[in-house]
Amino acid sequence: MNKSGLSILNNNTTFKRCSECNFGDVVYARTKNCPECKSKGTMEVDKSMNMKLRERECECGCGEIVYAPKRFVSGHNLKRRHPNAVVKNGRSYFHIRCSECGKRFLRRIDQINRRGLRNFCSSKCSSKNNGRKMRGVPQYQNRNGSYVTCLNCKGEFYVSRSRLKKKPKYCSKKCMTERRNRLGLVSPNFIGSADNRGSNNGRYKHGRRVGGHIQKKELRQKVIERDGGNWCLFCGVPGPGLHLHRIEYGAQGGKYVLDNVVQLCPQDHALVHSSKKLWKPILERYIETRELELPKDFHDDFNKRI
Repeated sequence: MNKSGLSILNNNTTFKRCSECNFGDVVYARTKNCPECKSKGTMEVDKSMNMKLRERECECGCGEIVYAPKRFVSGHNLKRRHPNAVVKNGRSYFHIRCSECGKRFLRRIDQINRRGLRNFCSSKCSSKNNGRKMRGVPQYQNRNGSYVTCLNCKGEFYVSRSRLKKKPKYCSKKCMTERRNRLGLVSPNFIGSADNRGSNNGRYKHGRRVGGHIQKKELRQKVIERDGGNWCLFCGVPGPGLHLHRIEYGAQGGKYVLDNVVQLCPQDHALVHSSKKLWKPILERYIETRELELPKDFHDDFNKRI
C-alpha cells in the first residue's frame, strides 16, 4: 500500500472512473461496465490518478520520487559510483583476479561473488575448476549405467549400458597390462600403447620410424658371417630378398642387434610369426649353441611348398 492507501497498479490493473456516478477504483484493465451503478461502457481511465498511484520513493533512500515499475532514479548510480570503478555503457566495473588462472579482468560490480566467492574470467576457467572439484566423485544420479570394480586397482569405474554386455574388468589399459604382467600372461617389456618411441622399441628412434625402409648393411653382413653364408636359416634359399627377423619382437623391446636377429626368406618369416611359442625357443637355442633343431613336420611342409 502507498501513502494514499491504494495499491500500486500492475500490468493488468488501472484506475478507472465512471462518467455517470463518478465512481473510481483500481479495476481490471479491460473493465468497461461500472460495478457501482451497473452502467455499461462508462468506465474510463483516470490518468492523473494513475500517475499518483504509481508514485514511490527511490529504494536507495535518497528521497526522490520514481514511478512504478521503476525502483531507482534514472542515473542515480552515477552519483553514488565508486571512485575506482570503470564505466562502460553506463555500468560500473571492477578489476578483479580470476580464482583459477589469476589473470585480472573486468567484472560488473553487481556480478561479483554472484555465484559464491569464486569469480572466473572465462567459461574455460570455470569448467576447469569444476572438473578438478568433481574429479573422482561418482555422479550416480546422472548416469544410467553401472559401476564395476577394477580387478587390478580395486577402484570403481563407470560402464555405460552399451558396454555392459562385454563385461569389462579393467578401468584402463594400464591396469590391464599391469595385471597381465603380474600373472605372466604378457612379457614385462610388452608395449601396449602406440607411443613406443626411443628405447621402448627397436624400430623407433627419436620419434622417427627406422627399420624396414632403411638398409642395415653392417648388421646383415655380420649375420652372414655368423651363419656362414647369405641364405635363409631354415630352407637355405639364397639372397637377395631375405628378411632380418627379430627373435624378441619389437613390440616387446627387441632391437636390431646381432644376438637378436636371424635371416629368413619371406615364407619362413611369415611361418615364424604364426607361432611365437613354437619358434622363439628354437631360435634362442640357435643363438646360444649354433645348433638348429627344426620340427619334424617342417621338411614335409617345405617339400609341399617347393
